[in-house]
Amino acid sequence: MMHRLFLLLFFCFCAGAADEWCAFTPYGFRVGSHSFSLTAWNNGWKGSILSAKTTQADPGYPKKTADGIEYRGIYHLPLRSFRLSVTGKQTSADAAEYRMTFSADPALQMDGIAFGCVIRRELWDRQPYQIDGRKVVLKKGEKTRNLGSVRRIQFPTREGVVVLEGTFQATLHDLSHTSYAPDSLNLRLNPVPQSGMIRQTGFAFQFRRRDFDAKPLDLRSAMNMGFRDEQPNDRKGGWTDQGGTNDLSAMTPGKKICANVPFQVVDPETNRGKSCIALRGADRLYFPVRAEKEFQTPVDGTYLYVLHALAWPKEGKIGEIRCSFADGSEQTIPVIGGEDVGNFWKPYPLSRGSVGWHGQNDLSAIGLYVTRFRLEHSGLKKIVFESMGKSVWMIVGASLSDFEIRPKQDEKVVMKASSEWIPMKGKRRIRKGSILDFSFQLDAPAGKYGFARNRGGQIVFEKRPDQPVRFYGANVCFSANYMDHELSDRLAEEFQAIGYNLIRLHHFDRDTVDRSDGKSTRMKAEFKDRMDYLIAACRKRGIYVTLDLFISRNLEKGEIREFPGEKVDRTRFKGLVFVSDDAMRNWQEYAKNLLTTVNPYTGLAWKDDPAIISLDLINENAIFWTSLVNGTKALYETKFNAWLKRRGIQPTFLERRRFWTLFLQEVYPAGYAKMRDFLRSIGVRQMLADQNHNSNIITMLLREPYDLVENHFYWAHPVFLKGWGLPALVVNDSSISKGAGALNTMFQTRAFGKPFLITEWDYTNTNPYNVEGAFLTGAYASLQDWSALCRFSYSHDASLFRKEESRQEFFDIVNDPVRLLSERAGNLFFLRGDIRPSDLAVPLLLNRRHFESPESSDECGIVPQRMGLVAKTGNVIFSPGERPALPPGTVAAISTDAAGEKLSLNVPVVASTDHLHAFETLEKAGAIPKKSFEPSTGTFVSSTGELTLTMKKNQFRALSSRSEGFLLEGGQVLTGKFAEVRNRRTFCGILVASYDNVPLTKSERYLILHLTETKSSGMTFRNPEMRIWETSGGLPLLLRRGEAEITLKRDCSGFRLYAVDFDGSRKNEIPFTVRNGCTVFRVDSAGKQGAVAAYELVREKPDRK
Repeated sequence: MMHRLFLLLFFCFCAGAADEWCAFTPYGFRVGSHSFSLTAWNNGWKGSILSAKTTQADPGYPKKTADGIEYRGIYHLPLRSFRLSVTGKQTSADAAEYRMTFSADPALQMDGIAFGCVIRRELWDRQPYQIDGRKVVLKKGEKTRNLGSVRRIQFPTREGVVVLEGTFQATLHDLSHTSYAPDSLNLRLNPVPQSGMIRQTGFAFQFRRRDFDAKPLDLRSAMNMGFRDEQPNDRKGGWTDQGGTNDLSAMTPGKKICANVPFQVVDPETNRGKSCIALRGADRLYFPVRAEKEFQTPVDGTYLYVLHALAWPKEGKIGEIRCSFADGSEQTIPVIGGEDVGNFWKPYPLSRGSVGWHGQNDLSAIGLYVTRFRLEHSGLKKIVFESMGKSVWMIVGASLSDFEIRPKQDEKVVMKASSEWIPMKGKRRIRKGSILDFSFQLDAPAGKYGFARNRGGQIVFEKRPDQPVRFYGANVCFSANYMDHELSDRLAEEFQAIGYNLIRLHHFDRDTVDRSDGKSTRMKAEFKDRMDYLIAACRKRGIYVTLDLFISRNLEKGEIREFPGEKVDRTRFKGLVFVSDDAMRNWQEYAKNLLTTVNPYTGLAWKDDPAIISLDLINENAIFWTSLVNGTKALYETKFNAWLKRRGIQPTFLERRRFWTLFLQEVYPAGYAKMRDFLRSIGVRQMLADQNHNSNIITMLLREPYDLVENHFYWAHPVFLKGWGLPALVVNDSSISKGAGALNTMFQTRAFGKPFLITEWDYTNTNPYNVEGAFLTGAYASLQDWSALCRFSYSHDASLFRKEESRQEFFDIVNDPVRLLSERAGNLFFLRGDIRPSDLAVPLLLNRRHFESPESSDECGIVPQRMGLVAKTGNVIFSPGERPALPPGTVAAISTDAAGEKLSLNVPVVASTDHLHAFETLEKAGAIPKKSFEPSTGTFVSSTGELTLTMKKNQFRALSSRSEGFLLEGGQVLTGKFAEVRNRRTFCGILVASYDNVPLTKSERYLILHLTETKSSGMTFRNPEMRIWETSGGLPLLLRRGEAEITLKRDCSGFRLYAVDFDGSRKNEIPFTVRNGCTVFRVDSAGKQGAVAAYELVREKPDRK
């Protein structure tokens, strides 16, 4: 019964030392997770637990000191009392002391005094607990071990090894006979003296923390790669051979503590340039399959810890570790992708793999995993790492230890209103005529100028062929496509007010199928009617339409004969269309039913409606991956083997991938031509595209026959940890630091001579920099002279249109007032055309026969991604021996292979892999302006001089005659031609724009935006870095507080400045001053009348409302 007394309930008054590796209260202490409580017995072993209930503190106690706690008071026992004195303090980052003194006058008869701690027996036996340097294990049947006088106890904790030192007695008790802790031991610490007549006794403990003991394995001779890579795909250098933008050069050599485990990272300068092992995966067939190391002296340790990661990750078994031991025994350990180890991009905790190291390269947040494997034997003699050939497996280090080391537990973050996060109320119904009403951008009704057509790479209308047109809009998904008529009108009105002139109808085919006839090729009449009405409602307001003919429709049993009795899902169907006649007929039948039925609200079938500008055949169906989907791949493999046989080709393992690509270059165009010809045969008049996702060379080559090109990109797309929902890994970095990352991968995919549409793009929640999305995307799309931008997404859910506001989700902006406001910046830069297109073009040359070369790669390199920040870029396809059709304004070209470099052109040609050399070469040649790129700061200046992006400062500015935009961190200053911003707090986006379409210097009405970020109340993150989003939370929405000073280079005397609500209505007036011909004012998200992110500066009479 008395053993219960040693279970410690921890108290509110607690002082922690050194990141909580130990903690103190007046009544006990904790070492890691080991809690010690004190009990004293007298009067015939009657016990009293030391606690707030059994003590009476002296006045002013307990109290916290600068480095710990102090306590003075009375400790009441069953018979009489002790005077109690307690002091606990941290003496250094890794040291602390705890003293507890009992005194009585006259002396007090005691039966015993003890600190007690309950420890699971399995943990005690397995982990290296030590008493005075030796392991103590109770024998079977042994109830108690008197350890006598003890000076030192070693505890393994999550934070490292903690050693408790002092002079005390100790005993170890078996609790297996108890009902409350039958699997545990009780460690008791007794003072000297602890019984008899006691006048004074107590404890004086010293605590020291150190890192875990581990023996790094010397793998130097097995290493085949370094961390830094200069040239991608050259089969030299380092990491995954993807070039300097995607290597591990951020890793430094030396001792590293990763997830609490010590590793020794090899310095490549001392090891032949090698510092890691990189093993074969499907995307690096020239990497070795295995690496092995034999040790002259066997290495002991209970646990093997590996510091590693994957590239091009696959789930399931990706490799194995084979261990040979000194006694001749062997052990094979499977390594499971997605459980033990994961992608080095955007790493997140796995079930058995902890993220032990974080870093950055030019393309992504990166990291390495630490995985613990228990060894079955001692004396490791040899270790072999072997890949299954699925994923590239990179091993940076390995260590052995007797400690079962666990990573530190993260503290959750729950969003709530505070001085930093201001409650806000979103309002989507924009007041007509207000400063936020952008309906003036639309030209209604849509379709009045005829069908959209291509003229020289730009979209024009049949009846207005000399006037290029652009489109800016958003996607709607699932039930937001087929709402009742009232809500459809509301949606169209909201689009109109934002200034959207394009809607993409997306994911409408999953839940709307009429399956009554056992087929999936017809939409239910009710849903078709609702979508017809939505198109008519948009058309009336000047909003054009684009859509896909297959997105997420699942088929019925028996529709595909190759899979009898199976319901083919959307993922498999995308690839089947090109190898299955049944799948092709199914696609055709659905498309015909959808496009040829007359819309009663317009009197036109969809195929005949010029308000529909384009059709994409199948959403996100790049054949290089849809052909590899389980269930589909077998059909492709059969046809591929027949293709090889007809040509007499017997490829080696390393050659097979290249021939597979050549095979796809024949399969896909034949299927696309059949789909295109079918649509034309039923009278479809819209422009056509396909494969609207991916930026690799094979996909770009296969887009050649399209009328236009579409693509998608996302910055900070969540990585879903359990299905399509929470929890999810989120990225908290700015894309500016990555050279407009994700957006910049679009530059190369525009095909010169064809309109280019981004039909999905987003900077997602909960990225704290997501307001930069509309600024960057709108500005660079205009510089490139693209044709359309369509955000993903406005809404996935019809129910959101019945509410004025709702909690945040991953993609939707309907419930994000700040990102909705940022759309005005994208609209002005791109749709209004405030940012001028570049007059210079630097095309990427793509050889049609690129993949016939054994040295071919599917990657374009970094040069086009960086060049697009300065000049127009895109791809031009050519055949060897022919002169490429270079676009107007070509000043240089970029080559991906030897065929391009050998072309005789009248402009410089640079390789696609080295941007430093490319910019230096082209600046010296006068092809691009001097100082287009400044390597020391990572600054890129557009050829127009209007756009400046500085990677290393996280800054961007867009300066046009009608608007200026700024993205900058707190404490930074950016100056434009008309405005200057001094940012006082957090990262923000600032827009100063002329609302009345005249130059800033002459405007009578300005829109000013000050945008930070939004969160939902109660939104929960798993760790302080807020990288794992766990719960969505709810209302109210919270606006992060920002403060800035804005100076306009104009005397605005006679103007009035208003804070503006999210619906455009004016709130309170904001004071400003005029100094030296300039107007200066302060913006603060915590406004007098609640959260504010928009302002209106207008010349008007004081009584105007």
